[in-house]
Amino acid sequence: MPSLTNAPLGFEPMDDVHDEFASLLEALVQANDDAVAAVLRAMAAHTRAHFDAEQRWMEDTGFPARACHAKEHAAVLASIAGVERRVASGDLTCARTLAGSLAQWFPDHARYMDSA
Repeated sequence: MPSLTNAPLGFEPMDDVHDEFASLLEALVQANDDAVAAVLRAMAAHTRAHFDAEQRWMEDTGFPARACHAKEHAAVLASIAGVERRVASGDLTCARTLAGSLAQWFPDHARYMDSA
């Protein structure tokens, strides 16, 4: 898994949320089979709150690309929801695959989309 360490964006609330997201992704990668579902639930709850906060910040600041940004967030949330359903039916591998995919996606999303 690539490093999720990003240079801070300079907006402390967002930097804190990003640090927590990275920690939860790492926890999902490292979770034993008995913990995968619980860690995934925690990551899903965090991600919904994380994206809700970003949506409010974008609206408050009149961020011009907020519709595009929101679509990307919606796609991630849909992927997480799908993986939650699969994990509930016993497919734990997909949770680790999701974590790897999000780890690939997140650094550039934060660096290029969130930093704007």
